Amino acid sequence: MAKKKTRPAEVVKTSTASKTGGSNVIPGKRTQLAMAWAGAAMGYLAGLNHWPARPAELDNLASQAAWFGGVLGITQLDRGTATQGGFLGMVVGMGLALSFLMSERKMLLTWVLAGLGMAAGAFLGHNPAAAGGGWVLGWLIGFALPAR
Repeated sequence: MAKKKTRPAEVVKTSTASKTGGSNVIPGKRTQLAMAWAGAAMGYLAGLNHWPARPAELDNLASQAAWFGGVLGITQLDRGTATQGGFLGMVVGMGLALSFLMSERKMLLTWVLAGLGMAAGAFLGHNPAAAGGGWVLGWLIGFALPAR
């Protein structure tokens, strides 16, 4: 009689994250760049439309409504503010993508400090470029601090 061939048992590897229901997916370089470019595109588009300054002569509700209705259909593109908004979106997107590679405590620390830096930059500089610089500075400080 012929002997039946037996195959060696296949080894199934399971990660600890799959046992607990979590995910151990780490974003790669493409994902990080995609998050940076998506943030830059959203920031650019958010800063592109510029409303003209409201005249000081508009003192009653009817004249304000007429001015608002007249301006509503006019599109004025502000490429300078759009570029600054694109920079802000890029650094926020890249900062968030890079923070996924850290431990949870360090990730949250960088997010909090970067958000505070962005708020401080926006209040002091009054433009998106200053807010982006504040984000970068806060993120770097959060990255440099020990996670414990």
